[in-house]
Amino acid sequence: MTGPARRGEFAARVPVRVREFDRRPLSEPSRLELPPERAPPQGAVVEAVVRVVRPRGNEDGFDEAAYLRRQGVHVVLRAVSYRIVGERGGVGGLADRLRRHLVRTSAPGLSGERRAVIAGVVLGEDEGLDEELRARFRASGLYHLLSVA
Repeated sequence: MTGPARRGEFAARVPVRVREFDRRPLSEPSRLELPPERAPPQGAVVEAVVRVVRPRGNEDGFDEAAYLRRQGVHVVLRAVSYRIVGERGGVGGLADRLRRHLVRTSAPGLSGERRAVIAGVVLGEDEGLDEELRARFRASGLYHLLSVA
């Protein structure tokens, strides 16, 4: 897992780097889709049986394939379950540990919307914000402060 999970109504989407596929070594950026309630932490190394699918084209005004292509992603991996088998090492692992520390310490004593806004500004996480609050940030011209990618 190379980034935090983005939870949607139907799936949790996680940026990943595929290290092995069908017992062959690989180093390919991709996106893993899991059931919405289940997502491994950033930096986890997982093992999963996946179905490889093409990203959706221009549907409903959003071209998922073009969006993912700009990130170097050419396929989407869909899995029903996974198993954590380790965690990322090196500089990426150090960044994961730092991020976990920031999550724990960035908003002590806060909860709910206030904690979600702090997480959005400090870490770029928008998962805790409800649609109404996101819309209010957009309308005010301050949505960019949430550092959302």
